[in-house]
Amino acid sequence: MAATYQPHGPSCSQGGQRKATGGTITYTTVTDTLVEGSYDLQFRRDRVQGSFSAPMCLLCSPRPTSRTCLDEPG
Repeated sequence: MAATYQPHGPSCSQGGQRKATGGTITYTTVTDTLVEGSYDLQFRRDRVQGSFSAPMCLLCSPRPTSRTCLDEPG
């Protein structure tokens, strides 16, 4: 399995995609409609940890017309 990260700058400009250099992804729930788990990934000198819940969903409305960008805490 491979993990990648796509960094975004302060104005939502994209940087180059980075591949994880190590770490783990742990699945705690895998069903036909839900995947949940946690991750602890190393990207060279940076470490990223967290959890995820990815339910299967159907797009019932049109996709957004503009991109969104969340600022990372500094």
